[in-house]
Amino acid sequence: MLLRPAAVVVVLAGVLSVGWHLGWQVLGLCVAAVAMPHILWATCSPTRRVLLLGSAGYLLAALGLWTVLPGGPGDRTPAIALPLLMPFALAGFAAVAVLVVRRGGSAARAGLVGAGLVVLAVAGGAVLSVVGGSVPAPAAAELLPLPAPLTLVYDSGEDCGATGAVCSREFVVGGPAGVGAAEVARLVRVHLEAHRGWHLDGAGDEHCTAIHWVNLTSRADACVALSDGDGAARVLLNFVARDRA
Repeated sequence: MLLRPAAVVVVLAGVLSVGWHLGWQVLGLCVAAVAMPHILWATCSPTRRVLLLGSAGYLLAALGLWTVLPGGPGDRTPAIALPLLMPFALAGFAAVAVLVVRRGGSAARAGLVGAGLVVLAVAGGAVLSVVGGSVPAPAAAELLPLPAPLTLVYDSGEDCGATGAVCSREFVVGGPAGVGAAEVARLVRVHLEAHRGWHLDGAGDEHCTAIHWVNLTSRADACVALSDGDGAARVLLNFVARDRA
């Protein structure tokens, strides 16, 4: 029947409406956390009522992603987004597992659900063990893509130094011919405020804001420093580890 694919499309659209502006990597995590378990739910639902009730729950979960990933500094970095999405994924796959067990589903479906839970557990453990001792590096999506007429001149890539307490990424942004560095820096500032969730101080070129990383008790500061010179703007992004709250 068409109800199952229609329900999948609606929930997927809800996920995309939240995640499309977070970069393709975090968008993929959002799809995996909410849309994938819903696809299993739609496949396993024995009745229309169960399908619709479950789909409503997954749609609410999709829209609830706004609460943990509103699009502010740090939300486009996968190492920060993944731990925040893990509760959504675990709850979604657990609901499917309960449904499969209650209806006596096939071993193949039960195995698929179990595999999903195992993958999520392993991925979560890997993130906590690898990232837990250091702050993650800013993803390119924290600044990119740039709006016209700005162009990327240089991207330093991730630099976390020896201690891992500070991870940086520097960008050099250029503009069209004849546009001065100060104007390029102004356009970058507008982009950061309008499309990357920064609330920059009007008088200053450096700003920090608190973000979550790894889990809800370990925190970091996301800092941006904006300068201009030689016809371009320099954007330095830093994630700086803080003591546990």
